[in-house]
Amino acid sequence: MRIVVFVRPVQNPAVQIEPSSTRVLEELQGYAPMPNPGDGLALEMALRLREQASFPVRIEVCSVGGEWARKVLREFVACGADGAICIEEAGWEPDGAVTAACLSEFYRADPIDLCLFGARDLDTGAGEVGPMFAAFAGIPYIDSVVNAKWSEEGRLDVTRKEKRLREEIRVRLPACLGILRGASLRYPSFWGKLEAGASEIINRSPGDVQRTAKLERKKFSRPKPKRGSVANAYAESRSVDQMRQALGITGPGGQQAEDSVLKGDTKEAAERIVRILKEEKLIDLNPPSLEGEP
Repeated sequence: MRIVVFVRPVQNPAVQIEPSSTRVLEELQGYAPMPNPGDGLALEMALRLREQASFPVRIEVCSVGGEWARKVLREFVACGADGAICIEEAGWEPDGAVTAACLSEFYRADPIDLCLFGARDLDTGAGEVGPMFAAFAGIPYIDSVVNAKWSEEGRLDVTRKEKRLREEIRVRLPACLGILRGASLRYPSFWGKLEAGASEIINRSPGDVQRTAKLERKKFSRPKPKRGSVANAYAESRSVDQMRQALGITGPGGQQAEDSVLKGDTKEAAERIVRILKEEKLIDLNPPSLEGEP
C-alpha cells in the first residue's frame, strides 16, 4: 500500500515580510516558509493509518517547487515519512492548476493508492490543488475529512464533516482525500531529524505538462489598515508596540528612537516604567513600593 502526502510550503505568519512587486514568493525579503499545517494533519492521518494496517504501508511526501520545497519535505521525513519526492518546477506559484497538472503526471507515471492533501492552505485559504489533481488523475476526491480507518477488502471508511453535517463514506482505492481536521502532527524525534538530514530526496521533472501559468501575481503587500478613529486604531495596535513606544524605545512607525535605552538608577527606571504603563492603560496595578529594597 502506497500513501503519498502532498506538501505545500506557505509563509510563516510569525515572520513579517516586506511588500514587493515580485510575483515569486521566494524573492521576497524575509520569506520564511513552513509546511502547510493542513498538510501536517494529512501526514499524521497517514501515519496512523500505517500503524492500524495489517499489511505493509509506505508513506511518501511530495511537493512541487525548488529549494524551499525540499526543506519542508525533510521536516515531514523527520516526522515519520518513508521517503520524499520533489517535482522541480519554478513557475508554479500562484497557479494551482500548474501544480495539479504536475502532480497528475507524477501519479500516472507511478500510481498511488491513497493521496492526501490539506483541505485548506494557511496563506490563501484556497486548497484548490487537491480537487484539480483528482480530476486530472480520474480518481474520487473527498473533502473536509476528519477521520479515516481501514475496512475489509482494502477499502477505506472516511468521515467528513461540514458545519453540522457529518457523513460516513466507504471508498474504494485509489482515492484522494482533503483533510480538514484531525490530530496534530507529532513532533520529530532526534533520530528522525538525523535520518531526514541524511536521506535522499528524489528529484523528478514535471515531464510534458503544459506549464504556462494563467495566473500571475502582480504585487504582494500586507492588508490595508482598517479605517476608523485614532482611538480605535490605538486600541487595536499591539500591546508590545504600545509598550515600546510608551517607554521611548521606538518612535512612530517602529523606527528606532534616539534614546533607545532607559538610563538612570534602577529604582527610578522601575518607577518610570510602572507610571508610563499605567498612563497608557497597559496595566491596572498600583505601583509597588520600592522603599527599603537594596
